Formats: sequence, C-alpha cells, structure tokens
Amino acid sequence: MQHAPTCPRCTDTQLRTIFVGDLTLDQCDGCEGVWFDPSELRTILDQGRAVSAGSDLEKSLETEVVREEEAGGEHLTCPRCKGGLRRYHYGYSSEVLVDGCDRGCGVWLDDGEIRMLFGYAVEAAKELDPETARMINARLDALAVKRDERREKFIDSLVKLDDEPGPLRPFGVVMQAIAGALFKAQKKFLP
Repeated sequence: MQHAPTCPRCTDTQLRTIFVGDLTLDQCDGCEGVWFDPSELRTILDQGRAVSAGSDLEKSLETEVVREEEAGGEHLTCPRCKGGLRRYHYGYSSEVLVDGCDRGCGVWLDDGEIRMLFGYAVEAAKELDPETARMINARLDALAVKRDERREKFIDSLVKLDDEPGPLRPFGVVMQAIAGALFKAQKKFLP
C-alpha cells in the first residue's frame, strides 16, 4: 500500500489529492502548497486561470505571496523521491521562485505562487514592441559572436602542437585542421 506523499513545507502533513480540470494534483491542507508532477504545471499555465476557477487552486489565485528566500538554496525535501528541492527562478527570467526536484520529480509551489506564475505567463506572452525586440536581438547577436570567439580560443588552446618545431608539427597542423572543421560543422547545428 502506497502512502500519500508528505508536504515538503510542513513535513508532517500528508498531501491530499485535488482535481484541477483533468489533472490530479497534490495539495497540503496546512500550508496550501501544491505539488506538480512533470509537465502538470506547464499544462495548467497553458490552459490559463479559468481552468483553476472553482477548483481547490482558486484560493491560491487570491493569495499574495511574500517570501524572503533566494534562489539556489536546497531546503525542502521532494515528496516523491525524498531528495532535495532547489529554489530557482521559474522560466529563468521571472521573479517567481519555485522549488524543483533535483531529480526531475516535479515542482512545489507555495500558496499563492501559482497566481504569480499566471501573471508571469500573461506578461511573457505579450509581444515586444519593435524597438525592444531589436535591442534584444542585437544583444543576443553580440553574445553569439563572443561565444564563437571563446570557442575558437578554446579549440586553439587544445591544439598547440602546430606551433611546435620538430616531428610533432605536422601532427599538430592536422589536429588543428580537424578541430577547426568540427567547430565550423557544429556551428551549423548548435545554437
């Protein structure tokens, strides 16, 4: 017989099953946090706030969250594998901090964080004005150039035998040519 998972925040409270649309989630009655198995959070965000109306998540949509924690720390235990949960910014660019399992079991949202994520999803879906998009693209292009320069320097640092006098020089020249060809080939396939 499998026991219900335990709340990562309360540690002594078992999570209960709740239904949101066609998803089955786990929620703590104590702190009202919610556990999302892989892809469930993305599904909820893609469906929008309306799917949560009338469900057990509705109260979390009204809750304002104020947390003092910062990204990076491991402080909670995964309710699935009992490994660590790491605090990180959802989507890397949001201000919303969530707790994700290091082993990929899922994501823990404290009460109210779902509201913040819906707000982030709405803002992220808005189109950028042309000037902002141009500035972002120019910055991304500059970063790509710097990345390519670093890769070339790295490849050059790996194969210095072409600078050596004596019998190793031809071997170094061949290795340098192979490394250069591989670098150029991978640029076509990797971002």
